[in-house]
Amino acid sequence: MLEERLFADDRVARTRVATGCLEIASTASPAQNTAAAPVTALDGRFRVNQSDKVRLLQWAKAGATPQRVAMRVRIVLMSAEGRPVRGVAVALNVNRRTVSLWRRRYQQGGPESLWHDAPGRGRPTSIQADTRERMERLLLAAPFEGRRWTVRGLARELGISPASVHRLLRRRIPLGRQL
Repeated sequence: MLEERLFADDRVARTRVATGCLEIASTASPAQNTAAAPVTALDGRFRVNQSDKVRLLQWAKAGATPQRVAMRVRIVLMSAEGRPVRGVAVALNVNRRTVSLWRRRYQQGGPESLWHDAPGRGRPTSIQADTRERMERLLLAAPFEGRRWTVRGLARELGISPASVHRLLRRRIPLGRQL
């Protein structure tokens, strides 16, 4: 399904959306693309300047862009087309608050803000810093009975699960090295 959409900004001729791939055809001269900050019109409409549109379309098209960022980019691009918050939310199957959040973050921080989550998000660490420090000290000390440390031995000594010890060791030691 090939669909052509016109952006509110007349410097962009059209964007073709075909099976998730985005292409941009621009009639703007490089001198017109000097604005670097996101723009909100005085009439309250959500606007995105030309240079940001080009960058956002590149991110949307790139296969290496994380899906969470690609969704945020789609939210901003659809909002720039003039769609209301509810229309964007329904089209992308997300909550209206999510659409409002990423529109606001884009307006405050530009395109780079779409890559960053708010601090404090994600699962809190379950292993305390003192446990990590104890493990470091144990690894530097000789193990009991002159043997090498094992994951199970460290887990017993630290009082945490072998999976937690293994996770800490993977962060500490590159793959292929021995303890």
